[in-house]
Amino acid sequence: VWVRVAADAWICSDGGALTEDAPAASQLPLVPPGQVVPYQYAFATHAGVRTYRRLDDVPDENWAEEMERGMSVAVTGTARIDQGTFVRTAGGRWVALRDLAWARPSERAGIFFDPQETVADVAMLRVNARAWPTPEGAVFSRGSSRETNALSRRDFVHVRERATLRGREVVRTDAGWLVATLLTPLEAPEVPADLTARERWVDVDRRRQLLLAFEGRRPVFATLVSTGRSGNETAPGEHRVWSKLATTDMSNADDVELSSATALYTVARVPWVMFFHGDQALHGVFWHDQFGRARSHGCVNLAPRDAAWLFEWAPPQMPPGWTAVIPTPREPGLRVRVR
Repeated sequence: VWVRVAADAWICSDGGALTEDAPAASQLPLVPPGQVVPYQYAFATHAGVRTYRRLDDVPDENWAEEMERGMSVAVTGTARIDQGTFVRTAGGRWVALRDLAWARPSERAGIFFDPQETVADVAMLRVNARAWPTPEGAVFSRGSSRETNALSRRDFVHVRERATLRGREVVRTDAGWLVATLLTPLEAPEVPADLTARERWVDVDRRRQLLLAFEGRRPVFATLVSTGRSGNETAPGEHRVWSKLATTDMSNADDVELSSATALYTVARVPWVMFFHGDQALHGVFWHDQFGRARSHGCVNLAPRDAAWLFEWAPPQMPPGWTAVIPTPREPGLRVRVR
């Protein structure tokens, strides 16, 4: 007997029992308090890092596999034995902590548009700058720098007001006034011809390494990304997300073109993954903070906070407790336009 659990989802009743209790599942992947990613991640610091099936295998050097430098593991626990501290990976192996370096996931995040804002109402800092309490301060650096707010290159700001002072355009942001030339304005992309009124879609601009999220014609979110580098370009065109996964492992170990690859890589438990063109996906990364530069193997890399929001916002919705969902004609996947 099969039981319908969603619009286009069924499970065999042999795998469960009917109950009147409310679902107790949580939205996956789970992110521990104080973190931005679902696991602590670590990288092999050198080639030949050995993994073990059991801690009892360590004294006899009965190792299972060796990791190349830079390969990652998702850590689920630690244990201390005579040979040192070992970590348990999400894949069930044990690795010596001395052979690993902890990842430092990016804390950056994009910007949400106010309901009435257009794309032109948001801009990005070209350089590190200070926002002044008055237009005169922005143009002439007049006043105490203690009254200013520091902004960093690549920060997004809302442009609340524009003015011209002594022939120079200045803008007011939530942090204060800035000379307009310090900002890179965002550009509105062309809207897909067959777009419905509230359809959710994203525009990925490879030249600017920028992602804009829309509901119909209304912009809702903007952030920097890292698309595919030269030789591994993210495929241009219009795509649809064909699979959403809470986490997945990524590797080029089975690539038929591995002989021409620059390096072997394996990345464990990549979070918030949405495949849209073959094995190219929108997903979170924990291994770099170089958003705004093309550097991936073809995927669209997002900072963890951005990836988590986008995954939750993008159709189809993934019910709490589920680890994956496949779009259907009734609930199609997110439209992804790459240019």
